[in-house]
Amino acid sequence: MYSGLTSLLRYPLYLPYGRDIYLSTDQNIIMFLAGNSEIIMQANKADKPDATPLMQLLKQCMDGKAQAQRALFEQYGPLVKGVIMRYIYDTELAKDLLNDIFCKVFEKMHLYAPTGPFEGWLRRIAVNTIIDHKRKTQKFATTYNTDFADKDISIPEDAGAGLGYKELLAIIQTIPDTQRIVFNLFVFENLTHREIATLLSLTEMNSRWYLNDARRRLKEKILAAGM
Repeated sequence: MYSGLTSLLRYPLYLPYGRDIYLSTDQNIIMFLAGNSEIIMQANKADKPDATPLMQLLKQCMDGKAQAQRALFEQYGPLVKGVIMRYIYDTELAKDLLNDIFCKVFEKMHLYAPTGPFEGWLRRIAVNTIIDHKRKTQKFATTYNTDFADKDISIPEDAGAGLGYKELLAIIQTIPDTQRIVFNLFVFENLTHREIATLLSLTEMNSRWYLNDARRRLKEKILAAGM
């Protein structure tokens, strides 16, 4: 069980190589999803893939070797699927996006700079593909309520005790699309309000409003589910 929700939710979470959840070092988001310091330390010490075999695999992918591409998909597919499911709860659409993302990964493989982590590069392609899809299928309204646009809405530390990660993810998926997207971009992708506003063609105030509205809705749902 995951317990101990603190100040929902400012910081990035990364899905790990070979793990269901890759916890960032920030304690607030870790407490949101884990609430257990021992789990946190174990997750942060998880073995990472050796760079040499990975680079060999990526080179084989660039050479168009189907077996290598299949291996990369099987190795990193769960990571990408985890990112998609925070934005998209339609499983069939998620499958289509997963395939689209990996097609782009293979097409752009030559652009990957090994000075940075491959997972981060992969995640950026995934998020950009998801947002491109969202921009084509919905308009992000530029409206907000000044009553709580600038307020820091938080969740009590003991809220949602006993809720599992999948239950918390399901709650996130129930909030409106724009609120969920802004929430995900701010919390999990660590984008600033200026960056979110540019990405979604909003104002920074719009972004702040959507984030706080997402927090407000999540707070109500988590408190209700945790009772």
